[in-house]
Amino acid sequence: MDKRRMIDLNLNLTKLGEAKAYYKEGKKGVYIDLRVIEMENKQYNDMMIVVKVPKEEYDKGVRGEIIGYAKDWDLHNDNKKGGSGNAEATPKINSDDLPF
Repeated sequence: MDKRRMIDLNLNLTKLGEAKAYYKEGKKGVYIDLRVIEMENKQYNDMMIVVKVPKEEYDKGVRGEIIGYAKDWDLHNDNKKGGSGNAEATPKINSDDLPF
């Protein structure tokens, strides 16, 4: 079984289109830098996705537009298991209780 983390993203493409000022031309296409920020209230989503603004703008108080949200399924699966988050944890066996 694949053990990589899965995080689902939900992007508002209309908002992304409004952030064209932050698009960057690259060798293989047009790019935009995004930032994923963990949310304090995780009732509906675990993280929000914002457009990453240049440091100079950020220092002036400009914050990137929220363009989407993310859910980390590992966090939710651990909560359902009620465990420590280690899926490969094995129970301790009392060797004095074995029939051989």
